[in-house]
Amino acid sequence: RISTARPLDRPRNGSPGRGAAIHYEVPQHCAAAIRAFQRQAGATVHSVYLAAYFVWLWQITKQRTANVIGPMNERSGDLRKLVGMFVNTLVYRTSVDPKETFLEFCNQVKRVSAEAMEHSVPFDMLLSRMNAPRTNAALPFAQVMFNLAPTLNVRECAALLKHGVNMCPRMWSLQGEFTPHVEIHLILFQDADDGALQGFIHYNADLFDRI
Repeated sequence: RISTARPLDRPRNGSPGRGAAIHYEVPQHCAAAIRAFQRQAGATVHSVYLAAYFVWLWQITKQRTANVIGPMNERSGDLRKLVGMFVNTLVYRTSVDPKETFLEFCNQVKRVSAEAMEHSVPFDMLLSRMNAPRTNAALPFAQVMFNLAPTLNVRECAALLKHGVNMCPRMWSLQGEFTPHVEIHLILFQDADDGALQGFIHYNADLFDRI
C-alpha cells in the first residue's frame, strides 16, 4: 500500500471512522487570478487545482511524493449511447520539487494527468493485478482524494427544460453522519456562469480535529 503520511490528531484504529464536512468559498478575486494563471499555463482547470492540492499535501506532510486518487468520466465511444453513470478511479502520483516554480510544477501535473487518463484501466482490475490488500478501514494506493465536480450552468438547465427536464444547478455534499471513503477528500465546484469557486472538504473525524 502506498500512502501519504499525514500528521494525525489521533492514531488509526482499523475502523472506517466517522465522516465530517467543511464548506468553503474562494473569493472572486482569487478565482479570477486562478483563471488568469490557467490561461497562462495552457492547462485545464483540473490540472491547476490538482497541482495546488499536491503542493498543499507536501506542505502539511513534508513528503515530496504523494498519491492522490480521483474520479474520471469514462463515458466515451459506444458508452455515449448508454444511459447510466460510467466513472473510473484514477491514481495520480507525482513529486514536488521546491526549486521549481508553480508553473513548472503545473506542467508536470498536466503531463501526469494526461498519462493517467491515456492509460486508465478499471480500478478493480488495477487492484486485482497488483494484488493490493483491501480493508474496510482504508483504500489501497492513496488516502487522499480530489474531485473537480462538474456543474450545470443556467443556459444548460434552460436547454434541458425545453425537453421536459427540470433541473437547477446545485452543489452536493454528504451531510450528517457518513462513513468516509478516504481520510481527506477535497471537492471543488466551479460555477459555469461566473467562475465562482466553492466546495467541501470531507475528512475522517476520528483522525482529525476540526480547526
